[in-house]
Amino acid sequence: MKTKQKILIVDDKPENIFSLKKVLEDVDAEILEAQTGNDALIASLNHELALAILDIQMPEMNGYELAEFLRFEEKTKGIPIIFVSAVYSSDYHVFKGYEAGAVDFLLKPFDAKILLCKVNIFLELDRQRKALAASKKHIEKQLNALNASENRFKSLVETIPDIVYRINTDGCFSFVNNAVKRLGYEPDELLGRHFSYLINPADLARVSRESAVNRYNAGSQKEHLKMFDERRTRDRKTTGLEVRLMPKKGALHLTASLEQISDESIVVEINSAGLYSNEAENKNKIHLGTVGVIRDITQRMALEDDLRKTKEKLEKRVAERTRELMEKNRELRAEIELRKTAEQTVQQTQKQWEEIFEAVGHMAVVTDDQHTIIAANRSAVKQTGIAKAQLLGLKCHEIFHELKAPVMNCPLEKGSGKKEFQSTEMVVDTSGKTFICNITPVFEGKDNVTKFIHIFTDITRRTVLEKELLQAHKMEAIGTLAGGIAHDFNNILSALIGFSQLALKNAEKDSLMEEDLTEVLSCGLRAKELVRQILTFARQSDEEYAYIHLDYIVKEVSKFMRSTIPSSIDLKTLVQSTCIVFANATQIHQVLMNLCTNSAHAMKANGGVLGISLTDVSLDQAEAESIQNLVPGNYVKLEVSDTGTGIPPGVMGKMFEPYFTTKDHGEGTGMGLAVVQGIVKDIGGTIHVQTELGKGSIFTIFIPVADDSDPHPLEEEPEYKSCGSENILIVDDEPPITKVEQRMLEKAGYHVTIAETPCNALELFKENPHRFDLVITDLTMPGMTGDKLIQKILEIRPDLPAILCSGYQNRLVVDAETKNIWKAFVQKPIEEEVLIRTVKMVFDENTGR
Repeated sequence: MKTKQKILIVDDKPENIFSLKKVLEDVDAEILEAQTGNDALIASLNHELALAILDIQMPEMNGYELAEFLRFEEKTKGIPIIFVSAVYSSDYHVFKGYEAGAVDFLLKPFDAKILLCKVNIFLELDRQRKALAASKKHIEKQLNALNASENRFKSLVETIPDIVYRINTDGCFSFVNNAVKRLGYEPDELLGRHFSYLINPADLARVSRESAVNRYNAGSQKEHLKMFDERRTRDRKTTGLEVRLMPKKGALHLTASLEQISDESIVVEINSAGLYSNEAENKNKIHLGTVGVIRDITQRMALEDDLRKTKEKLEKRVAERTRELMEKNRELRAEIELRKTAEQTVQQTQKQWEEIFEAVGHMAVVTDDQHTIIAANRSAVKQTGIAKAQLLGLKCHEIFHELKAPVMNCPLEKGSGKKEFQSTEMVVDTSGKTFICNITPVFEGKDNVTKFIHIFTDITRRTVLEKELLQAHKMEAIGTLAGGIAHDFNNILSALIGFSQLALKNAEKDSLMEEDLTEVLSCGLRAKELVRQILTFARQSDEEYAYIHLDYIVKEVSKFMRSTIPSSIDLKTLVQSTCIVFANATQIHQVLMNLCTNSAHAMKANGGVLGISLTDVSLDQAEAESIQNLVPGNYVKLEVSDTGTGIPPGVMGKMFEPYFTTKDHGEGTGMGLAVVQGIVKDIGGTIHVQTELGKGSIFTIFIPVADDSDPHPLEEEPEYKSCGSENILIVDDEPPITKVEQRMLEKAGYHVTIAETPCNALELFKENPHRFDLVITDLTMPGMTGDKLIQKILEIRPDLPAILCSGYQNRLVVDAETKNIWKAFVQKPIEEEVLIRTVKMVFDENTGR
């Protein structure tokens, strides 16, 4: 089983160890942890480590001391060490790390890819080191075996009784063992002499190379060539060659194993083989000489061949490892260049940060943990109006809160020096504006907060918009309530006004009854107008808009106000605009009357000047943004001013709320300014108030100028002279309404049938669809709405005209009109004249009269 390499991570912070383990989780190595130097030393002695990653700042024993201990021990002195630190980043500490035995030094924060690359390099170097050690051990083992083999060979050669010799390519002896002494020769005596020196001259021609080759070429040699200077491949050997050797004359020590033929020669059996080069890629073998021995030498040659191959393999492996190490060296040099580039990038990033800090559009400052401003950008200098040199060194609460001490609940007081301090926000009112201040801590090292970045975002406009949005929500809620109330109230008013009109026609002229009924009818019409105002304020009714000239309305209101205000109030009118706006003339008249009445009320005690002005203005982007929610363009500016008492600050935030009034009981309903605001916003304008206690107020209205240059003429309502006798079906769930409408229509000559529910009306219609000539139905009824009822009736009889009635005209009515579901719409409360005229109009249009 393959043993994994081991990496030791030493850091007293578990989160740092976890972070490093997360980076190294894909590395094929076992990660060992230690939080103290002593634990690290124990782990280094119990494990074979490929790499150690050390933090510098640790309790009891720092990283430098731990590195020195590791370098002192024989087992651990070769472990590569990488220092990782975010605190000790100076050149002094880096070189101190290298002097302590580190191979690298990383500064936090670092790129995880760089650390991963370095770890893989050192793991590969560890594997190569172990492989080289194993190869070295193997080679030493083989060399020892070879030396032992050589010694055994020499011992064997020197002890065997047979002659062992070697001749070179020229046939001369290059080696001969001591056994040659049996022929009377000393080994040194034969070195350099030709082999033929020992052969009997009579046998020389037979065993020479030349004669043997000639015989082989002539075909007379059927067996392998046998000669003393073998020049063939190693798989062909000369064995059993009988030849007579010439012993040295006077030799006294001839061994009995050598057959003595005569006094001058002996016959021996020679086994020999040619010695050739063993180049595997070279097919033409090079002859090196001949070796002769009585015994087989194949095993020795095989050992020699194995030794050569092993040597070549080792040399090849060493060359490969050398190339790999050179490549790793190049990579390390490239990494050094990369680190230099990274340092340059850090410097550039620092410069860019400073440029960005200066260019930030928001006010930004940096303070220390003592609230002292140590950096400020251009926006801060501009907003505070204090020179940068003077701003630096001041306390932040002195500038932004105008206090000598920090404000209550100051985030800096709570979070200074604490590592758990998080970014926070607080609202700051300074220099006449409202800012939201985002405070972000700057950590020195891992734990200590020493600086804070404050970015002030101007939210003055947002605060105004939030207040406007709150006001809009209030208006929407009241509008929803008003719509529901108006529907029921209009039903009541329909009966009240209708019966009053019917009763007036039967009352005696100039009688008390006529006077009373007239008052009742007048109150009903006033109530109808009040409901209309409520619906207008709540935007539940759709007023008819047209292209109108405001100058006519201003002059008309000025004339009316002159005759109604006290003589103690001077009226001044300035009309300098003839532009056209798209609005409702009645509503504009109502707006102007309301504002003028309020201004006159503010001056009733001491008199003053009431001013009305109408001018043209063109607003650019900056001017439009300074006014509430306007877009650049051309506007008509309508101003109503007074020199009265002014508006108290507590009233300013409530003055546009419905039913809020400062007038005495019975003098005002509190709907005036709320309706004014609703009308102005409905035509795309805005209203702005300026006031000063004791000096007066100015109400300014901006209304967009219309694109159409020609006002559309009002269409005259046609007169309907004839009465009818048609049959009409009236559908409404309010009996008083059906009763009064029935009496109005029957008085005009029509025949009326009443249905108090949509279901009853549908059943009546299905019984005889051609009985009725017209259907008049309420919109909101239980069980089925009026528009659904008309649709079902039209499915049975498509040509039947219908009139829809409702307490207010909503989107449902508008959408239905576009589908031509009914012929006319009558707004409740219904007046007799309006009802009769609408019925006549529908009948005339349907019959083509």
